[in-house]
Amino acid sequence: MRRTTSIFSAEPTTPEFAELKLLITAIKTYEAQYVKFPELRLLDLINHRMAMFGLTPENLPTFFGTQENKDLFFAGKKQLTKGKLQKLFKMLSIKIPVSEFE
Repeated sequence: MRRTTSIFSAEPTTPEFAELKLLITAIKTYEAQYVKFPELRLLDLINHRMAMFGLTPENLPTFFGTQENKDLFFAGKKQLTKGKLQKLFKMLSIKIPVSEFE
């Protein structure tokens, strides 16, 4: 990793660039075999982001429709439409595409 970092800005026509390409391939192969990232759960992401901003579900606008819909969503029992989810992501400055959670 140190070597990769040290030559990361190598120009395409240099030997360092060829080395960088090999190192990146090796890193990707290693990660695919040995590094397992936890699955990103939508509700966990939203709750974490709300906590960062000091928000609770009561602070959110009424685009959930009813209080019951909001309660069901935060209990993990109801999904939001793509449009409502996009609005929530925008409000919470979540930069992950909504399509990642479909």
